[in-house]
Formats: sequence, C-alpha cells, structure tokens
Amino acid sequence: MRNTGMRGRRDGSAVFAVLVVIIIASIVMGTVVASSMQRAFMAHKLVERAKAIAHAEAGASQAYSVLATNFSARTNALAFPYTPFFDGAYDVRISNVNDDVSLIISTGMCGRAVETVIVDARNYGGGGGGGEIEMPNYAILCEGTFYFRGCGSITSSNGTAKLHSNKKLDIRGNCGMGLDIDSSTEIAIGNNITVNGSVEAPILTYKAGKVTVTGTKTVGPVPEQSIPDAQDMHLTDFFNWANQHGEVKGNFSMSGGSYTPNGGVLYATGTVHISSHSVFNGTIIANGNMHISGQADITAGEYGIALASAYGNIVYTSSGTTRGLIYTATGDYSQTANGTVRGQLVIKRNVDKGGNSDVVVYERTVVKYPDSEGGSDLIGISAWQK
Repeated sequence: MRNTGMRGRRDGSAVFAVLVVIIIASIVMGTVVASSMQRAFMAHKLVERAKAIAHAEAGASQAYSVLATNFSARTNALAFPYTPFFDGAYDVRISNVNDDVSLIISTGMCGRAVETVIVDARNYGGGGGGGEIEMPNYAILCEGTFYFRGCGSITSSNGTAKLHSNKKLDIRGNCGMGLDIDSSTEIAIGNNITVNGSVEAPILTYKAGKVTVTGTKTVGPVPEQSIPDAQDMHLTDFFNWANQHGEVKGNFSMSGGSYTPNGGVLYATGTVHISSHSVFNGTIIANGNMHISGQADITAGEYGIALASAYGNIVYTSSGTTRGLIYTATGDYSQTANGTVRGQLVIKRNVDKGGNSDVVVYERTVVKYPDSEGGSDLIGISAWQK
C-alpha cells in the first residue's frame, strides 16, 4: 500500500509539471503572437504614415508647379483643389506672407495617417515684363469736345493740371485751381464762372465782367494732340494675359461684393456694368460699353489702367472713387453724380462732365502692359519643412 501511494504522488507531480510546462509555453506563444501582431500593426501604421508624407510632398510639388508658371494663382483657391492620390489624397492651402513669398501647406492622407509639409515659395523676379507707356501730361485729354458743367472740381496732386480738347471746350461750372486749359478750336466760358488758372485757344468766348480767370487769357493757335491708340496701349497683350489667367469674360457685371481678377486683369469681350457697393481691384478692359454706377470703387493694380474700352463708351455715374487711368480708344466719356477719379482721363472722342463730381484729381499714370509671350519670373523654393 505504501508503494502504491508513493507511485500516485510521483504520477501527480509529473502531471503537474507537464501542466506548468504547457502553461509557460502558452504564455510564451501568446507573447510571441501578441508581439508579432503589434509589430505588424506598427509596420502598417508606419507604412501609412510614410505614404501620407509622400502624398503631402506630391501635393506640394504640384502646387509649386502651378506657382512656377503663374505666381498670381496663389490668390485663387480653386487652383489647388482636394485631390485623390493613389490610395490616399492631398489637400493644399496657400498662405501669402507678402508680395514675394507664399507658404504652400500640403496635407497628405492615407488610411488613418495625416501628415503635413510646408514649403516656402519665393518669387525672385527676373521676368522680362511687357513694357511701360507714360501717358501724356494732361489731367484730361480728348480729341473731341469737352463740356464741363455742374459744380465739381479739377485739382492736381503733382503740379499743374492741364486740360486739352482738340475741339470746343465749354466751361459751364466753377472748376479747380492751378489749371492750364487749352483747346485747338475754342474755349467758351459761361456767366458767373471762375476759372482758377489760365486759358488758351484760337477763340475765347465769354462776357467781360461775367467771368473770372485768375491766370492768363491767351488767344492763339494751339496744336492738336493725339491719344495713344489701342495698339499703342497694347490692348491685345492685356487680352492675351487675361486669357492665360482665365479672366476673359463675355459681358461682365457685378452688383456688390469684391472682385480681384487672377493676374490683375479682366477683359470683357462684351460690355461691363459695375454697380452698388462693388469693389474691383485691378484693371478692367472691355470691347464694348462700360457703365460704373452706385457707389463702386475701382483701384487699378500694377498695370495702371482702371477702366478702358476698345470700341465703346464709358458712362460713370458712381459716387465712389476710381484710382488709375480711364481710357477710350474710340468712344466718349461722361460723368455725373459726386464720384472722384484719381488719375487721368485720356479719351478719343468727347468728354461730358456734369453733377457735383470731382471729375479728376490729377495723378499722372504710367501704364505697364504685361508680357503675354514669355519672360516669366523665377519662382524658387527657399525652405522645405516637414
């Protein structure tokens, strides 16, 4: 009986030992399996992260290629859409630091991984540009008649404000100070009018004692003046430039809000009507008629031209302010209401000014026309961040 009990205890110990070995082996195997799964998960996560970085860099490269050919596209969010890319996607945002530097912020996505790279894109200049045209030294120059009425004024911020018309110049309202007014045909001045400046024409028509001219009155020949034509103004270059930047329209109108054309120039092949509290920043050119009304403000950009019509007339009834050159290659210009033009009027045919408008605060314009055939600036990467 004693031997049998001892054998039982030895058998039980053996079973227990086997169980312990099995348990330990199970723990080791579980640890190995868990570790393998963790490593597989981490490897998958690292792969997704690497792909997300690659996608972000692809987005940054694509954005740079856009800016390298058209740096002004940095203001157009539509040029940088959300883009699916292989097994993920990228999304680019442009943050403009100043006129020459923009940040390309590209976010890449793959699975659960999201990574961002930031690139500094810099415009180093060097583009050939188009050229410059200095406008004739007149606040208002027209080859037709000039009819000045109402109680507005003409003043200058840089010396004498010169006014010239090839045909009759009819003054029916008090105007300005420091003026030099001449006509190649005739100057007629209405009763009870004060002209703060000098007048010169082959014929001066006014009633003595009814008119005050603070400067000299000269009767004599005055040479006719010619305005630059559409070719001289490089309007075709402006059209090509606008076309390259997606800013050629048919008829263009806006009533409120703000608009800045991509590339700085909008060209309408039809007509233009800007009204209400609209704000337009840049050059706007039309083949047809232009009407500026309401309280619209227009500020010419780097090219100097605010409004230009190739084949139509310009009617200005806005009480807002326009800064820059107003030009017609073939048509008339009329202005009423109480708006202000800070720049020049260079008009092919007739000028008709009425109302309580400050028709011009003279600031001489240098028109810069774009190079629509090449001469791009050098756009480089000055820093790449991850």
